[in-house]
Amino acid sequence: MPQANSYDVVVIGAGSIGCSTADHLADDYDVLVLEKGKLEESASANASAFISDWWFFLEGEHIPGVAVKVRDYFEELSATGDFEFHAQPFISLVDEDEAGSPETRKMRKNVKKIPGIEYFDVDELAESYPDVLNLEGFVGGIVDTEAGYVKPRPYLRAMKERAERKGAEFEFGTEVTGIETETGSVTGVTMAPGDLVQCDSVVVAAGTHTESLVAEFTDLPVQPFVICAAAVRGDPAFSGSVPTTSGRGTLIGPNADGDLLVGDEYWIEDLDSIPRDFPKEAQEKVAELLPQLFTGFDGGLEYVDGGEHHCPEGITITPDQVPVIDEVGDVDGLVVADGSRGAVSLAPVIAVAVQSILTGTETEFSLDRFAIDRFDLEDPEYDLPMITEPRS
Repeated sequence: MPQANSYDVVVIGAGSIGCSTADHLADDYDVLVLEKGKLEESASANASAFISDWWFFLEGEHIPGVAVKVRDYFEELSATGDFEFHAQPFISLVDEDEAGSPETRKMRKNVKKIPGIEYFDVDELAESYPDVLNLEGFVGGIVDTEAGYVKPRPYLRAMKERAERKGAEFEFGTEVTGIETETGSVTGVTMAPGDLVQCDSVVVAAGTHTESLVAEFTDLPVQPFVICAAAVRGDPAFSGSVPTTSGRGTLIGPNADGDLLVGDEYWIEDLDSIPRDFPKEAQEKVAELLPQLFTGFDGGLEYVDGGEHHCPEGITITPDQVPVIDEVGDVDGLVVADGSRGAVSLAPVIAVAVQSILTGTETEFSLDRFAIDRFDLEDPEYDLPMITEPRS
């Protein structure tokens, strides 16, 4: 048993990455998870939580072993009865002007290697989804027939409770103000108002707070980003027939309440630029795109509760939108896990990567793709993506 106020590993952040990491580590380590807010207030708790192998295509290349690991994890957790994985096909439509791009050609080639994912031409899509998809201007789509979605809050609770059953401890309403080191190794974390928790390793998975927590040790190549989504209500018969669909810059799909979830995303200057409600510009974009994507949409659109706004605190992501999962600087025992889109989907993989870094065990996929130093911050040509104007 650990001494009072002493743990093998402290995980900062109780979002999907933090909870999944605690779950993976608690079999072998004494783990404490510290969260500044409440479980249901994290960005993960407000995420859209679409789960698809398609998320694991990075710059047109599939990460071997990642999708299989995630699918197995969700099926295992769902079988416990703590939450439900809702099966729902996912379609990424290919526009006419994207058809000949090198990235599209590479993706079409790679999907042949993955069970459950296929490329459909427009005729096959029309046959598979009659009277649903409006395919004018599209040449086809990449279809994940084994995709789905979860309700993020029950999913988070399931991961937390599973980690607790293994012995992990959680403290909420606890702000970490610093990471303590001595002679190049982690010794603990400091909490407001100055209490110290001793530990051998720290995993920083604190979302938008990660960058400031590790600023003393490294510069993280991340920038604030908003993925906002709203629940909308239309004809129930239409909503129930819609597959989760990505096309022309938006993502639309059913949620567990029988409504449609529609999304928009953009870079922002700082986290103070995040709108409190689903932006009017995004509402106009959705109203314009729905008839372009679906034949069954009759133009009527009701925002549930005035437009439920997901991810209200925003996130920080890397320029290539692939997470950083790596040891920080020259500090032994300090690991960062940040910069990811689709954190709910990627959380089990990130947890395996963190476990590998701390224990030296092998993974089914290379960790090089997630290294901090894949970006040369000293290169004068290095820059983060273009920032859009904050939306009203």
